[in-house]
Amino acid sequence: MFQINGAFIPVTNLEKAQAWYEQNLGLIKVDEWSEGTGYIFPAGSATLALIKVKI
Repeated sequence: MFQINGAFIPVTNLEKAQAWYEQNLGLIKVDEWSEGTGYIFPAGSATLALIKVKI
């Protein structure tokens, strides 16, 4: 069985993306660093990381 345990999402505005993902998906922040934020989903063990990028 194929399973995805985590995903990296590139974002240009980290603060705006953090607010959106927390409010709309209910993600729980578990880590934060200068160029990114790590989250877990309320149900399950999948992780998601928002990574600040420049275009």
